Amino acid sequence: MLESFYNRDPRSPEATPPTSMSSTVSGATRNVIITYEHNRFATDTIVTYERSTDLNTWTAAKPAATTITLIDFETEQVTATFPTNGTQLFIRLCVGRIGP
Repeated sequence: MLESFYNRDPRSPEATPPTSMSSTVSGATRNVIITYEHNRFATDTIVTYERSTDLNTWTAAKPAATTITLIDFETEQVTATFPTNGTQLFIRLCVGRIGP
């Protein structure tokens, strides 16, 4: 399922990870940014995000901003930005299947 979601070939090893994370600071505002490529035609999958400050307790997270850039006919790059409150923040990407 993940190979389809990320639009990767399961028979071929990849040189790069499917997701990347970074952080930015602007004044008192710190953001965690997650970027990944997504198969536009993987319509049987859904992505959600979760956040944690301690890696034990995870809660649903909604990005403050999401940017989608078309890479090619099948692939788009998604960049999701999550503000922190000055504390450490961990974000995880959850991919699930829609339907039976």
